[in-house]
This record gives sequence, C-alpha cells and structure tokens, in this order.
Amino acid sequence: MGRALRKVVRVKPGGVIEILASDIPAGTVAEVIVLTEDIEVETDRGQKLASLLKETQALPAARAVSEEEIVAEIAAYRAGRA
Repeated sequence: MGRALRKVVRVKPGGVIEILASDIPAGTVAEVIVLTEDIEVETDRGQKLASLLKETQALPAARAVSEEEIVAEIAAYRAGRA
C-alpha cells in the first residue's frame, strides 16, 4: 500500500513544480495530483472578513459593568433567580 505526502509549493516560472521529498527513495514511482487554490474565492473571503472586522470595530463599546452589578448577578445566579 502506498503512502500520501502533502506539500504546498508555489509554481515556478514556466509552470515548474518542484517537490522535495528526501524521505522517498530515488527511483520510486509516484503519482502526482495538483490542486490549485481558487484565487477569486480566497480574495472574496478575505474581503468579506475585512468588512466584518470593520463593522465589528465600528460597534459602540460595551458599557462598563460595575463591581456591584457583577456581585448582584452572581448572587442571583447562585440563588437560582437568573
């Protein structure tokens, strides 16, 4: 049974793909499957994330909670009233 080897590489000029695998003996026959990233999908995902982060940063800051409010909430929880 064969084994799998996963490498992420950048295609060089001229479409050259180089895989260094010193743990595979010379002369071994290997099947190579090339999966490329969908640049448009990644760019769109990055833009959506950037937009979400901007929206989140624009939200009003959470109001400060006083020590007394924290103590009261804990007491209510412990008393089974929350």
